[in-house]
Amino acid sequence: MGRIDESSAPLRQLAWMIHEQLPSTSSENAIHPGFCFNKTSHSPVLVPLPNSFPIEECHDDDECCFERIVSAVNNETPILIRKHASNMPAVQKWTFPFLLQQLHSRTFPVEIGTKYSDEDWSQKMMTFRNFILNSENEQLYLAQHRLFDQVPHLKHDVCIPDVCFGESTNDENVDMNMWIGPSNTVSPLHTDPRKNMFVQIHGTKLFRMVSPNDTESVYPFDGMLSNTSQVDVDNPDLSEFPNFSKVRVLDAVVNAGDALFIPEKWWHFVRSATPSISISFWFD
Repeated sequence: MGRIDESSAPLRQLAWMIHEQLPSTSSENAIHPGFCFNKTSHSPVLVPLPNSFPIEECHDDDECCFERIVSAVNNETPILIRKHASNMPAVQKWTFPFLLQQLHSRTFPVEIGTKYSDEDWSQKMMTFRNFILNSENEQLYLAQHRLFDQVPHLKHDVCIPDVCFGESTNDENVDMNMWIGPSNTVSPLHTDPRKNMFVQIHGTKLFRMVSPNDTESVYPFDGMLSNTSQVDVDNPDLSEFPNFSKVRVLDAVVNAGDALFIPEKWWHFVRSATPSISISFWFD
């Protein structure tokens, strides 16, 4: 799963050759209900706060859309781009049965628990088959994993957004991470060290964002989790964190094919409204 010099040790190729010889898994009865869309139920939503506003957005078909994206990147302001990745092959064909067919016996680090800032949160290595079956009914999340380093052929279905390159055409400067999970996975309000073009491949995710200018008012943890807020921004306790009511909060619903630009150091909370597959593209 680590980065390997394939020219001297072609281990990824060997792993894939072995995987291809292993028996695949039928998706029937092999996918936990948490990874299945339930059309009869309503997706959970973010309840608007008195201090929340919609994130600026544009549509990929708009004539001036790319100019607005470049302006947002240069000015370090979030922007939601509707249908920006709708023609990406991954958006058109990736589903949980498809990934199960491609990855059934590969092993990944999986998070166990509601969110990583909780005391009972942990991680465990498991095959994709066991992850998606989830026989113990745990809250599982395959989060921030460099899947394309481990399974390079899936990268053929992915197009890096143009704005990630800047003046360079070298994709090695872009870090790509996968996020795969059922509905109601949560990433608490936190910051990242690089710019992020977040692309929703499958399903819907809900975002709540706060400017880095308001860092003191989101009450970061001390120590190793200093990039993570103590505030539950889904339902903030204003008696414990009163200054959070004073910040400008930006909300967005990101659907399949949409992209959201998250500037460096901007605080962002993420919750999956449905079973979800996402890719984050970190760049400078």
